[in-house]
Amino acid sequence: MIWKRYKRQFLLAFVLVLTLLAPVGCLGGKSKEQPKEAQEEQKEEQQEAEDTEDEEIYILLYYNAENLCVFVQNAQTGRQEEFSYNGGTYIRNRYGDSTTISQLQVGELVRLTYTEKKVLTEIAVAADAFLFENVTGFSIDKEEAILSLAGSNYYYDEELKVFSEDGIISLNDLSSQDTICIRGQEKKILTIVVDRGHGTVTFRNTELFEGGMISIGNVAAKKVTKDMRLEIPEGTYTLSVANDG
Repeated sequence: MIWKRYKRQFLLAFVLVLTLLAPVGCLGGKSKEQPKEAQEEQKEEQQEAEDTEDEEIYILLYYNAENLCVFVQNAQTGRQEEFSYNGGTYIRNRYGDSTTISQLQVGELVRLTYTEKKVLTEIAVAADAFLFENVTGFSIDKEEAILSLAGSNYYYDEELKVFSEDGIISLNDLSSQDTICIRGQEKKILTIVVDRGHGTVTFRNTELFEGGMISIGNVAAKKVTKDMRLEIPEGTYTLSVANDG
């Protein structure tokens, strides 16, 4: 009888301990065993949260405000890529101030921060790149691939991008009559943007005025020759010509 009483009490105590332990064991198991789909989703969210801050410099080739995308070229490798942006994308000028995508010029040198899905979280104009604006009076030695400006020489390579009116043009289309914007690093020119181009004035039927003088505004004054051509900056000018009064 004594053994049965103790046995009964022992069984009751054992059941009570199991009852108390059961919820604890359930909660512990639940925190350790997540569904595989939930684990994969959590992993993707963590990867997306870790933005890539790219140290490379990119050339802004083109942006589409309707589709919210930008096309850039790696200035070091020449590789071209497409990224998307949205209202949450920070856009900063060379001084670190906030600006808009429309204020960026094609040919701009930028650094990018983006997600794994190539969504831009920041576009920042490279502050360490040099910028020469409203440049005139330059000369280009195409054999040596050197541009001379104010007594200093800068070099370029075959990857040099020259822009005019949001399009890419050939270096051969540049003229010393143009007003340009130059960007690059150290002594290497990476992009040239034509802010003000040039035109060519062609003359015919000049026999009556040959030997006389022709002037185009205050930019050109030349002696008239047969079938002459003049390169002048784009604009509107008064043309005058005279010979023997």
